[in-house]
Amino acid sequence: MVDEPNNQAAVESMSIYRNFQWGRHLELVLTDGRSYRTPHPVPPEINQKLSGSDRYLTPLKAVEVFDAGRTYDDGHPPETIEIGDQTIPNVRRESAPGSMLGDRQKEWWKNTVARSTATWTVWGHGVPLMPMRIDLGAVDPDAQTVVMTTDTWDGYLTERRELLSFVQDADTRLVSLSGDNHNSFAGLLHPTFESAGETPIGAEFSVCGISSPSLFRAFVQAISDDSPLRPLIAFDGRPVDLDVEQVEALNLTFLDGAKASATAARTGNLDQAKEAGEGPNDHLSYVDSNAYGIGRVTVDARGVDVELITTPPPVTPQRERELEVTRRAHFTLRPASGSGTVALEGPEIEGEPPFPFWSK
Repeated sequence: MVDEPNNQAAVESMSIYRNFQWGRHLELVLTDGRSYRTPHPVPPEINQKLSGSDRYLTPLKAVEVFDAGRTYDDGHPPETIEIGDQTIPNVRRESAPGSMLGDRQKEWWKNTVARSTATWTVWGHGVPLMPMRIDLGAVDPDAQTVVMTTDTWDGYLTERRELLSFVQDADTRLVSLSGDNHNSFAGLLHPTFESAGETPIGAEFSVCGISSPSLFRAFVQAISDDSPLRPLIAFDGRPVDLDVEQVEALNLTFLDGAKASATAARTGNLDQAKEAGEGPNDHLSYVDSNAYGIGRVTVDARGVDVELITTPPPVTPQRERELEVTRRAHFTLRPASGSGTVALEGPEIEGEPPFPFWSK
């Protein structure tokens, strides 16, 4: 019955991916990252053995091998993977690479991006495109770099690389607008995120939720005070003369690496901490992991102006009060020399900056 033409038309009418163009400067492309995606690359039962979670803090090595499936290492995937002292069977050795969009939507996306004549192609989708990783190996020789969550595009590395390389070849200036990561952040998009010196092809601005718990709060609850990972999330700044009971170190961990946060917790010296850090997220310009709020975007011929607005946690009714704003982080994305390239300015922060920005 589904193959009957009218039924098929009805099913297709329920698809939510689509595009709109406003004037000469904005092509808005909206995709569906839930309906057509393959399962997370590392099965929950294996991820539980590796990190104690279904899809968080997954070793990057496992993601790379499992996501690529039978295409890994030019078609020579290993039968097992060594993660620390564990030997993990490669259960996706015979599988195709993972996909967030599915074949049909991906082909539509490529055609839409290739045909666009707008100054800016703005891609609105449900989960972040940029990597958000933690280099645990910098503070623990028995650990390694982990992906914050495989629910984002960091769990679908093969397809992300395919799409961003396509954008590069199409000479398109791409702006990614995303969310569902329970924090606000911004940075530059690169074709692979794997090679130093790649020319940026766009930028991403990801916004937190209005009322859902922040990423920082979730990590504070999940990582105990006596855990060796705790200084990478939060630490007491008073013993190191920072005069803050709880320093929100998770931002620094993402921006400058695990060693940076460990150094800050030990010395209180932010310059020394940043010098020590060698983080895996060089593309990031801003992270506000303890954020609630909204984002505002304006697109015109000159560029893309973005404001990430952080508000206090919505824990009490505010019917009689105006909405409070904790901070506004302003960014401007401009065309750079060369087709398809961009330059990101910001953040300029109005209000109370998050750590580590308040120490500047």
